[in-house]
Amino acid sequence: MQIIEDRKNPLLHRQEVIIVIEKPMTISKQEATKIISEHFKKPEENVVIEKIDSLFGTKKTIITAKVYDSLESRKKIEVIPRKVKKKLAKEEAKAKSE
Repeated sequence: MQIIEDRKNPLLHRQEVIIVIEKPMTISKQEATKIISEHFKKPEENVVIEKIDSLFGTKKTIITAKVYDSLESRKKIEVIPRKVKKKLAKEEAKAKSE
């Protein structure tokens, strides 16, 4: 794993990183989250993967991610997509009905 860019953003309480990982195939978001959280010693909930690019013809994968200092700062700043909100609402309604 090679860190290309590591920028600290104190206003938003996060680090913005760009990392290159060499693996034979493209990494899933869950794998990337695990690798980054272990490297920066933060919980997996504090890591947000923005983009995963695999370079054609090579084994390199470029990952752009944000690593938050705390879960509260992540929840305050990151936006939850509508699909995910609907899914969470359905799960809560289902749990209440049971």
